[in-house]
Amino acid sequence: MLINTYQEKGVDFIKVLNNTSLDVTFCNLGASIYQIKYLGDYMIMSTKNVDDFLKPEVYYGKTIGRVAGRIKDSVLWVDNVPYFLATNVGQTNVCLHGGMFGLSTCRFNYEYHMEGHNFVLTFTYHSMHLESGFPGEVDFKIIYVINELTNNIHIELHAVSDRNTIMNLTNHCYFCLGENTNKNLSLQMDSNRFVEVDSKTFVPLCEKEVDEIRDFRNGLSFDRYIDDQKLAYLGGYDQHFCFSSDGENVIHLKGKKYFVDICSNYSGAQIYSDNKINVPSLSSPYLNRRSVAIELEDSHVSDRSLKANVPYSRYIDLCFGLNSNRG
Repeated sequence: MLINTYQEKGVDFIKVLNNTSLDVTFCNLGASIYQIKYLGDYMIMSTKNVDDFLKPEVYYGKTIGRVAGRIKDSVLWVDNVPYFLATNVGQTNVCLHGGMFGLSTCRFNYEYHMEGHNFVLTFTYHSMHLESGFPGEVDFKIIYVINELTNNIHIELHAVSDRNTIMNLTNHCYFCLGENTNKNLSLQMDSNRFVEVDSKTFVPLCEKEVDEIRDFRNGLSFDRYIDDQKLAYLGGYDQHFCFSSDGENVIHLKGKKYFVDICSNYSGAQIYSDNKINVPSLSSPYLNRRSVAIELEDSHVSDRSLKANVPYSRYIDLCFGLNSNRG
């Protein structure tokens, strides 16, 4: 296991290369996965320069919180008390991904060590009461584990608040799997419901049964329906999908050469097909529809409350591989 640390533009990077040619770079800004390469190819989108990565509206690989997704009118009610959150979506008065100063903009403390054959990297951050408007002092811990001999990345997301609050953390990697357009990607997951959103603000409204263009249960290529008129108000895919069963669920994403299996204990995932023009990426000459963001989250219309002193704990396992090696 080769480990190298360096600084650039005032943030810290931790680069890890294991014996299977899994090459991962982490960053303390947003407790992020800055870059993943496997066998020399990019598995996720990574900005062409660090200046772009530092922009608060660029979420590539960052930890998102305290609440992933959109909160209507930037007002949160906890125990019948309104909390006014930091708005960060234009004129729609929406709090997106934790607001203007969400976890993705924070510099985490970190430490790492070897535990047998595992590299373990732990990021920590203490968030003050009413930071970005959210109630409760919260201790966050984001843990990454890479084994010397496998193509896996294990992610743990932990939080404890000193008072009742709301919590829905995720990691915001945009997966490209060696492709320069998401039209070469296909996705399979066991989901029979999705969350419909307001056509102007994208604020979640209610759960609905999946229709043909949103049915990923038997696998669906993104080039099939991404331009369907039914998705025009979203610009492509940009909705939360609820898993059909509780417990561990698996999402399979496949490109022409590589695949990633994503396992988690979340109740669903936001699927975003990189619709909007964004900053240049090392992995593609294009500026949109280059990848698929798979944001493991709990349902946007379910109860996401977190009681005081009750630990919040979620995990995500990423397993990369070659299609030719898959049995």
